[in-house]
Amino acid sequence: MRTRYLTMTALAALFTLTLLGVKPAVAGVKLEVAPDYFVTLSYLLQPQMQINHDLGADTTTNDWYIRRSRIILGGQVSEWVSFFMETDSPNWGRGGNFNANTSFFVQDAWVKFNLHEAFNVHMGMILPPFVRHFRQSAVSLNTLDYHGTLNQYPGGMVWRDLGIEFGGLLFNERIDYRLSVANGGWGDGLTEIPRFTGRIGYNFLDSEPGYFFGGTYLRSKRIFSVGVAFDVQPDILAGVTDPAGNPATDMYFAVGADVAWDLPFVGGNRLSGSANFVYYGDEDYINAGMGIMFDIGYAIGKWQPLLLANWFKPERADDFDDHFLRLGAGLNYWLHGHNANIKLEVAMVKNPTVEFSDSQIVTTLQTQLFF
Repeated sequence: MRTRYLTMTALAALFTLTLLGVKPAVAGVKLEVAPDYFVTLSYLLQPQMQINHDLGADTTTNDWYIRRSRIILGGQVSEWVSFFMETDSPNWGRGGNFNANTSFFVQDAWVKFNLHEAFNVHMGMILPPFVRHFRQSAVSLNTLDYHGTLNQYPGGMVWRDLGIEFGGLLFNERIDYRLSVANGGWGDGLTEIPRFTGRIGYNFLDSEPGYFFGGTYLRSKRIFSVGVAFDVQPDILAGVTDPAGNPATDMYFAVGADVAWDLPFVGGNRLSGSANFVYYGDEDYINAGMGIMFDIGYAIGKWQPLLLANWFKPERADDFDDHFLRLGAGLNYWLHGHNANIKLEVAMVKNPTVEFSDSQIVTTLQTQLFF
């Protein structure tokens, strides 16, 4: 009994010391039982306020809601085995709705086998490694939010899918490769052939060994990288008909390319941004089309103005009225880096089937807390 009491007291003391030792720039708390046996706990909160002015109807609405609220758990059980899990409650309270589409759920959950820098394995609920922007962390985005409209993945949940991923860094960390095999699924659900997704990138400067890419590293890294990616699943459209009622072919595929830069300059300044191209096919896939997402910002100390653009042309678009277009400008204030910041964005949004003159002007203000 005394031994158990001393053990519990020692663990409690270690947990307390870990809390006291956390620096403001480091997120979360860490409970360490041994150097290779520990657990970390973090929390991400992103409240948003949004004002939407409809140019066609000449009406204005406003909304306050929780864009993201995530509990993040990670850790190791040995030098070779680690894990990651996070929950989410996206868009909680949006439009006054605290129920539909706002349930609390597990978003990521995987085990990693740290075999070698050149080869490691993730297994569980993973984020398929398509173009770089779709693999960025929500914590470290350069923009206020993702260019999410251009993500037209089939199946899965919140861009995630259940499967296994192989990846690593090769040739002095210049080559970054990632390949996943997952359920996928569309129409009637699972198919006999799984979904294959992969990306290969080249790092001209620093590498990014983490699972998620960073939108900006706030001068802690020098990033200039390029990459190409694919996403494919045969038989996924079997038994599915297109909007006209015609039988669809059996192949879903997507290809993409990306370039990213995050370059520190003297005086605390920084140039950050990315460009991503995506194409989804074939023509029978209901979300087939191509698009481009782009953002660029120049930080002067803690202030960062930026520009962004998203464009998506559906395969079945007859003219420009059927395209999606978002053009915007933003201003970030990095109060305490990724731990606490404020972001403002004003964007013109033209949704598909809407004439350009009926676009919306969307103003969004977001604060971020990451502990």
